[in-house]
Amino acid sequence: MYSKTQKVTLFLPDLNVGGAEKVFVNLANFLVSRGFDVDVVVMNNEAPLKGFLDHKVVFISLNSRSSRNPL
Repeated sequence: MYSKTQKVTLFLPDLNVGGAEKVFVNLANFLVSRGFDVDVVVMNNEAPLKGFLDHKVVFISLNSRSSRNPL
């Protein structure tokens, strides 16, 4: 039986310290522990919680100030 790895991408504006951001970090770490490939995509580099992500989680910053005008 062939098993393809499941891919999950979580998107949020940043990883500043806050309740929703902590939930995303916990969710990303949980999914990675269950064998998923996880990317966390944020709009900007404000990411004090980045250090709490499992080393297997791929962190991607779009380096943008706003989701309305990403350029």
